[in-house]
Amino acid sequence: MGQLNRRIENLIEDYNDFVRRDRMVPISERSGTSLVVALLRWGFPAFDALKRSDGVKA
Repeated sequence: MGQLNRRIENLIEDYNDFVRRDRMVPISERSGTSLVVALLRWGFPAFDALKRSDGVKA
């Protein structure tokens, strides 16, 4: 997960750089943008029955 987190941080930094550069463009020539980034642990409910009962992660 550490490598993925770093890549997400890089994406956010790049986006912020573009936003800063876009401030130089006249407002009449800009278009609104947003970037939403989320990372959530999730499990497919159909696999719940296949989980190990001894707590060991496979």
